[in-house]
Amino acid sequence: AIWIESIHGKVRVIAKIYAGAMPGVVSLPLSFGHKALGQWARNRGVNPMELVGASLDEWTGQVLKSSARIKVYKA
Repeated sequence: AIWIESIHGKVRVIAKIYAGAMPGVVSLPLSFGHKALGQWARNRGVNPMELVGASLDEWTGQVLKSSARIKVYKA
């Protein structure tokens, strides 16, 4: 178990090392975390979007929501 933390939030997850991942990159699947949606889905998993703040690209003005600088440490 590890904590993944950004300036926007912190989530506790079970880590798996994947040899095919780029070094220095942490990946989290989307759509596996719920805080509501009934008794079977409530409080299951984490939402990685809690770690990503909405910022704007300086060149295009588009909202950036796909990456964040994080800190990883043992839970």
